Amino acid sequence: MNSSTYQLPNILIDCSIITFSAITICISLAILQLILSELIERKNFPHRVASLLTANVYLSLFFFSVLALEQFVRAYLGHRYLIVSLSDGIYCQFRCYLQWVSICGIMYSNTLQGIYRLCRIVFHTKQVLQSFHFYMKMIVIQWILCFTILIPSFFLDGYKYSVENYYCENDYRNIQSTFFNGAFSYSIPLEVTTTCYVYTWMKMHRRDNNLLQTMSRIREMSARRDLIVLFRICIIHGLLLVFFTPSVILLFIYIGTGYVPWWSSQVQWLVLSFSIACVSVLLLFVSPYVRELWIKRFHRQHRHDQTTVQIIMRVM
Repeated sequence: MNSSTYQLPNILIDCSIITFSAITICISLAILQLILSELIERKNFPHRVASLLTANVYLSLFFFSVLALEQFVRAYLGHRYLIVSLSDGIYCQFRCYLQWVSICGIMYSNTLQGIYRLCRIVFHTKQVLQSFHFYMKMIVIQWILCFTILIPSFFLDGYKYSVENYYCENDYRNIQSTFFNGAFSYSIPLEVTTTCYVYTWMKMHRRDNNLLQTMSRIREMSARRDLIVLFRICIIHGLLLVFFTPSVILLFIYIGTGYVPWWSSQVQWLVLSFSIACVSVLLLFVSPYVRELWIKRFHRQHRHDQTTVQIIMRVM
């Protein structure tokens, strides 16, 4: 029995994913506007690099959520009105490729944050590895890498249109493409980020700690805060891997039985969209300076409004 038979569950899942995607888009746009305006207005902003990398993460969240919103609005219309097909050929497969690029971007942008924290702690004397222009270049390289490494999967015919779901998705029958996407989109960035944390932790806690001896007391406190942030970034990676866990389970179900449940794709996207929405909120706790920016901007606007009211009152 195909998934179109389960019209009500499909519609509920579509609406949930649309809601989570819309929430992520609103949060991402608000934070991006806040960070970018601060970077433009204040050239001597003390957290310029960290803010830039956080903006890069929110850009990837926004990229993913816009694609997910468009995809599941189409799916909702298909499930609601029982449309026969919404396939538009190669463009459907290309949108699926862009979805995987955005997922790859989310993972690697978090990894880039981990690399920055590693450089701030372990290589704190090498200013070039902590410079704003260096990470601008790294972000460009990251996105070029994300678009490039998934091209083989596109040409391996790894994305197929699902008549039941009204969108293109990863084809589990193409095991080569499935493992390729999983390895490059999830495994590699997770391993790099975890390695950054473990290596930094070992450098900070070894007995003959020459690293801490070269730091001032203030710098040491900053390094310990960076280590905590790096640990939180690892937690975010773990949260994102929640999406990949159902995919692995379903892959083994397919290998063992040759059968994929009708709800498999919907559940994966529901878990992923919920995880992405959670990440958009959790990043505010990982990056306390973003909260500080928000509070300062609010107080600045409040003082401006008070001044405006006082001027009006004087004129009157």
